[in-house]
Amino acid sequence: MKRPDLLILVAVWQFFTGTIAFFGIMAIVFIALPVVLGISDIWSGNWGHWNGWEYSPGLAAPIIGLSIAVVVLLAYFIISLAAGIGTLQGKPWARLLGIVHAVMGVVNFPLGTVIGVLIIIYLGNQEVRDYFEASRLP
Repeated sequence: MKRPDLLILVAVWQFFTGTIAFFGIMAIVFIALPVVLGISDIWSGNWGHWNGWEYSPGLAAPIIGLSIAVVVLLAYFIISLAAGIGTLQGKPWARLLGIVHAVMGVVNFPLGTVIGVLIIIYLGNQEVRDYFEASRLP
């Protein structure tokens, strides 16, 4: 069965949002976390003011918050990447993962909301369902 034309756009959106999530992870790990920990001077080569990994009760909340953000973004990145690859290959599981990805993207108001709803509707289309179901057959 021929792949529906708009599935390529769905996969492009999945890869695009995965890339944005990846950059978010990198920003947290390489910019936000060092700033919170007070080691931002090490990027400029100035190691003199860094006292090591000292515990401060005021750091617990930001570190926990940034850790949760990294875990959520990592999960979103993995789902986006897997959904995009599966969609391009026509894997049967990719339709469901694409719906999960779109539902997760709905919280990104306004663009993610609009595109997420459109993708959910499109992946529920009978032609698209038939395409993914046909790929199950040997």
